[in-house]
Amino acid sequence: MVTSGYLGVNGFGAGASKKLYGTSPVSSVKTLGNNRISSTDSFQYSKDSLHYFYTEDYLKSALDSNPEIKRILTEKGIKPELNVQNLRHIQNNHAADTQAIAKGIIRHLPKSEQYQIDTDAIHKASYLHDIGKVFIPDEILNKPAMLDSYEYEIMKSHSELGYEILKNSSLDEKTKELVKYHHQDRLGTGYPAADIDLSNDINLQILSIADKYSALTENRSYKSAMSPEQALGIIYADVQKNKVHPAVFRGLAAHLRESRKLAPQNC
Repeated sequence: MVTSGYLGVNGFGAGASKKLYGTSPVSSVKTLGNNRISSTDSFQYSKDSLHYFYTEDYLKSALDSNPEIKRILTEKGIKPELNVQNLRHIQNNHAADTQAIAKGIIRHLPKSEQYQIDTDAIHKASYLHDIGKVFIPDEILNKPAMLDSYEYEIMKSHSELGYEILKNSSLDEKTKELVKYHHQDRLGTGYPAADIDLSNDINLQILSIADKYSALTENRSYKSAMSPEQALGIIYADVQKNKVHPAVFRGLAAHLRESRKLAPQNC
């Protein structure tokens, strides 16, 4: 549980339920390589728009132009298929939610931390961080049970796949770095392994915690949504282990109070 001394609260309100992750039947798997791919995008987006990176045309071009994507897929035994419907659900739910939470955290960080923040990179990376899941097979992404060790290794590859999907784009390097390492923490115990020091990167902390809170508080095929209190309790345990920057945690709690996801009378 989250201690009242740390947050300055005695308890939290119940969380609203979110949409179930991957509830719709998957009918938009597109096989690449030598097979034909039909475009089903409903809208045409400017290449300057973040939505553009979610289009089948962009995703196919990324696969064709970056052999590292095919290497990762082959190494993990993943078929080169675009799981479009799953990605659309992520885009419209978890990605948008993570972006909004990250924005709220930034707004509530102390001035002493503000100078380190790359707001633009966080804005873009929080929306694109899970784009690599377009290659994760549906039977793993939406498995109604815990993943086994083999499946978990495949799931973990989404971070590197996301980075490689965006690697040759016009996006800035900071955004791409955040996408690649959004499952890393201050101690370097996350994934993938980093060859740079990320321990003091508050931008990464903001994205990582926004992503984790969103994931914990939404329904997934393998779990029900947690309440804000439960999710913050899990994240606070990471604060105590020095995996999470305390200021980022306090920023998240303040954002939730402001957005009334935490009961005002308990603040």
